[in-house]
Amino acid sequence: MITCPSCGHVHYLNSKVSASALVIERDRYLVVLRAREPERGKWDLPGGFCEYGESPDETARRETEEESGYAIEIVQLLGAWPDEYLEPDGSLWPTINLIYQARRAEGSTSTGNVNRSEVDDVRWAHIDNPPDDMAFPSQQSGALRQLAARNL
Repeated sequence: MITCPSCGHVHYLNSKVSASALVIERDRYLVVLRAREPERGKWDLPGGFCEYGESPDETARRETEEESGYAIEIVQLLGAWPDEYLEPDGSLWPTINLIYQARRAEGSTSTGNVNRSEVDDVRWAHIDNPPDDMAFPSQQSGALRQLAARNL
């Protein structure tokens, strides 16, 4: 919380909301390689910040299609985890990351139309061999641990 000494206005440092999809298919799940900072060159679950008026599940669907070319169906909310997002200008934002279990929509194949300003590569990682270089701690300690423990 920051209070302006002149007018007394209080600015709360509230968390930004993001949503991601853990898209599972048999014994593998979808990951994307980040093409920009923060965490450029690391693997990530498809996802991003919620737009104004957009629900988190809508965000997870939209971002997954933008970043992988796959249409998805949400199965369930796995949970919400706190994290931080370091902007290239050095601004550090607290975040709350909602991660949804999802599956490819029936008949969906990747359109190949991937936002290359955000993603360098798309691949399916094996559940027993997740990438070592995942971008954000909320994924490493959150959804991927649940995946391993529950064998979703």
